[in-house]
Amino acid sequence: MTTHYKNIALVGASGSLGSKVLDSLLKQGKHNITVITRTASTATFPDTVNTVKVDYSDTTDLEAALAGQDVMVIMLAFAGLHDEEGIIEAAGRAGVQYVIPSEYGLPSRGPMAEEALSLSFMQGKYALHEKITSLGMKYVIVATNSWLDWSLTYNALGIDATARTATLYTDSIAFNTTTLPQIGRGIAKFLALPRETIDKQFANGFLYLSSFKLTQPELFQAVLAATRTKESDWQIERTSFETLIEEGNKKVSEGDVIAGSIDVVHGITFKAGDYSEEVHNDMLGLEQEDLGEIVRNALSISA
Repeated sequence: MTTHYKNIALVGASGSLGSKVLDSLLKQGKHNITVITRTASTATFPDTVNTVKVDYSDTTDLEAALAGQDVMVIMLAFAGLHDEEGIIEAAGRAGVQYVIPSEYGLPSRGPMAEEALSLSFMQGKYALHEKITSLGMKYVIVATNSWLDWSLTYNALGIDATARTATLYTDSIAFNTTTLPQIGRGIAKFLALPRETIDKQFANGFLYLSSFKLTQPELFQAVLAATRTKESDWQIERTSFETLIEEGNKKVSEGDVIAGSIDVVHGITFKAGDYSEEVHNDMLGLEQEDLGEIVRNALSISA
């Protein structure tokens, strides 16, 4: 008898995160995987994966695609989040038991969430949690904080390695941050846990993942080592995370909601982003990653 939830549906499996989750599930080899993708998508998937193309606005097709699935993992890009509620409603009608919604960032409870309550997207998260439970399903929220490798590649977290510019938040606490492959491995290993473990420890709760705990200036030192540069090679500004939060809230108030929210979230991360006491890495058997290797790969630098 299968002790874990066997049938897993992935929505958004071709994206930056989704591809890592799919890859880890395939390597693990313990699940029946159905990838649900948009009708217009040109993404391709291995033959071992059941691929279903649907119009996300066609709830009948979505419900049929989700029939028989135990868990649905949603990994939509920001631009596609408007489809999430309809997908969740179809999952409820199809009898899906668990939903992992498309969050994968700051935890939507605890000190960081309290700091971010003014942001509209936080209220949207809570509404989706209520939607999931109202439809008779359970949710598991995956908390990761910023994606370290993605952030370095796309010049986030105050560091632009291409332009050799950095804004250092010298009062940054040591915060948790997670790489995309680590999130993929973590979700795959979580889905292989016994049903009773998930039901007792995670139902309508949180899975906390992490790769490293470090301050933002410590991350900059790792970038210096990877790029074989010194501080004098860079244009550096030093300030406080409070400045970043203030500037982000100002952008939001002026209508630049996405950029402003990102600034606020990063500021909150530097201020209160330590959830190390909650991390489930050991429980899942996740190995420690090498920071230097992660930074070099993110910046496409040879060792």
